[in-house]
Amino acid sequence: MKKKNGILILVIIGILVIWAGIGFAAKKAYDRHQEELRLQAIETKNSEIDAEYQKFENEENRDKKLEVLKQEVESAVKYEKTEDAYEECSAHYEKVIAQMKNSFVSEYDDTIKAIVDKIGDDVEKVDDKEALKNAASEFTAFKDTLKNDFENYNTVEQDSFDKYNSTIDEYMTKCNDRVNAIEKVEEEARKKAEEEKKKAEEEAKKKAEEKVAAKVAEEEAERKATEEDTVTEANQNAESVSGGDSGTEESDYITITAAMTAVVVPTTAVILMEMTGVQECIIAGT
Repeated sequence: MKKKNGILILVIIGILVIWAGIGFAAKKAYDRHQEELRLQAIETKNSEIDAEYQKFENEENRDKKLEVLKQEVESAVKYEKTEDAYEECSAHYEKVIAQMKNSFVSEYDDTIKAIVDKIGDDVEKVDDKEALKNAASEFTAFKDTLKNDFENYNTVEQDSFDKYNSTIDEYMTKCNDRVNAIEKVEEEARKKAEEEKKKAEEEAKKKAEEKVAAKVAEEEAERKATEEDTVTEANQNAESVSGGDSGTEESDYITITAAMTAVVVPTTAVILMEMTGVQECIIAGT
């Protein structure tokens, strides 16, 4: 009886061992199947994520690229809240989103470099005022773009955003300071030119006035000389007539030549002569 019980126990144990082996194998097969399903789900989800990234890469319109990025971020947040979210997929979301953002970061860096290359790092030596103003204007427009991207699409983190703004502000300050310095020099040159022009005009005016005054003086001297010559000639003629024929008192005449005009008057007369506004009074006696 004991022998039969022992055999029965061994049979039961054997059956349990077999069932345990079957159960283990089944569990292992189940786990393997579940892992296959998990990997398949991960692959499917990652393929969807990659498709969105490819869409992003192929898009040429900047605004649409930003919208793709925004949608991808929203999809990642939504996925994280699902019960069956896989870490591998979440990590893939982060990787793809980072790549999208880096695309804009590269654009920011290239934009800054392009603006700086037009002027150069040594702004203080640049003399092209218009180029400096254009650079400042381009930086202003870029700051607006950066601000919009940061606030609405979170293309960069706060520290990067602050760093970009600091770099831009520093360069803009250099450009504006240089423009002010150039305009100050231009203003000083303008004032100097105006002063020199005014001085030249005053000197020219003074010389013209001196020339006019000299001409007037010369003409006045010539007029006086002519008057003196005329008076002298008249006196000589009067003396000549008076001394040459004093016996014929009533019929004597004096002939006076003045300013190319011959005048015959009685010997006893007062002759008023007007030459260039000056009157001379000559009394001819008998």
